[in-house]
Amino acid sequence: AELPAGAYDALAERPRGSVVVVIDHLSLEAGDAGDATTRIAAELPPGTERGALVASTVRTFAERGARVVVNLRADEIGEWNDAVKGTLLAEAARLELRQLDERSLRDIIERPADRLGLAFEPGLVDRLMSRTESEPGVLPFLQTTLVRLWELRRNGWLTNAAYDRFGGLRGVVVEAADAYYDGLDESTQRVMRGLVLHLLQVAPGGTRATPHRARLNAVAEAGSPAAAVAAEMLRRRLLVASRERGETAIELAHEALARDWPKVPRWLEEERDFLEWLHRVHAEYEQWIGADRDNDLLLLGGGLEEAERMAATHAADISRDLMAYVNASVAQRKAGARRQMRRRTAVGTILVSVAATAATGWVMFDREQTELQRTRDYFSLLEKLKGLENERNIATELRRDAETELKRLQASLEEAMVALRDNPGAADQATASIERAVQETREISQRQEVYVRKRSVEIEERQRAIRDILKRGDVSY
Repeated sequence: AELPAGAYDALAERPRGSVVVVIDHLSLEAGDAGDATTRIAAELPPGTERGALVASTVRTFAERGARVVVNLRADEIGEWNDAVKGTLLAEAARLELRQLDERSLRDIIERPADRLGLAFEPGLVDRLMSRTESEPGVLPFLQTTLVRLWELRRNGWLTNAAYDRFGGLRGVVVEAADAYYDGLDESTQRVMRGLVLHLLQVAPGGTRATPHRARLNAVAEAGSPAAAVAAEMLRRRLLVASRERGETAIELAHEALARDWPKVPRWLEEERDFLEWLHRVHAEYEQWIGADRDNDLLLLGGGLEEAERMAATHAADISRDLMAYVNASVAQRKAGARRQMRRRTAVGTILVSVAATAATGWVMFDREQTELQRTRDYFSLLEKLKGLENERNIATELRRDAETELKRLQASLEEAMVALRDNPGAADQATASIERAVQETREISQRQEVYVRKRSVEIEERQRAIRDILKRGDVSY
């Protein structure tokens, strides 16, 4: 890679090892340094070519005597490994940064202010902590929040009033999402909308969404518009990436994007049925993949008919992998229909031969009918049992959703208690927090009641169907 002449001169004037060059992830931002290498790297899509270009830049700096630090996101590690395989760079020292613990996070908030002679109003640090812990990509937004508090400081104090003025950390997250979304053209906005919805999960009967981690290739295929949007959202820290079983997974960087972004409730209302179906079928798809594409785990009956309807109305919102699962299910149904037709043909042949060999013909016909009935009942039972398995998966999702809700509730209550204890003048703020907590509790209770009632009816229907089969004695266990 060619570097600006000034870079070579700067390195030549310094002792070897005295200059440290930091490359902040592979997706370099065009225009930051103004050089050709940066612009080219910014225009390249993720892949070996981009990784090779950055690796070449690293080698050039190192040969000129600089020490180089490359900061990689989780989704870029594979790209980098492919680019440096078999070279000395593959043996370079690596340091994996883990998620900060509570003490470290508090230090990040408090120590810079302390060095500047600033102080937080009572309760403000706890409010920041309650909206920061357990959020995978919160640090960039926390940084912006602290800068704004500093800009609005008053007589050496970072205040609760300033924090409320710009909506706090959640307001910063929502503002960043709006800034990106509002700058897109209409078609790209639809792509971003679809990507965000794929990363949300709505339990049956639920009124709110929770973030959902998904494989990158499952929601944004390489080279697609969704992949380009995902890459930009990663760069803007609206998404975070991780590695799961050797694959890149992505999720929303902060729970505020699911709960506090005004656009999301409207999108959810418009697509609620599709989203509930999508996450239910995606769980079945993952089971199918985990079982090495076992045909017994393909969609059947009403589940397949629903999948075909969704595929017809939401083709652009269903990933290629999930569509392959639906198509494989359709193919199995067609194959089953052909087998049944052959059986009927065989039965017809048997009936024709009855005139010559009535006794033998009737025996064969009876056996064929028995086999057909057993086959029908067998697949019926499979469908019912799969339905019960789906219900169990949904129950697990609802339980996790309820647990998450309760954790948020606890945080809201703690925030209210802190506000009352350390800032008696903030009665309105504390009251609002408590009212929000009570409302969330009521929503959780209502969702649980609706779900339990619905689940009881569905399980009773399945049990009745299985009892009928057992009563007829058509299928043995």
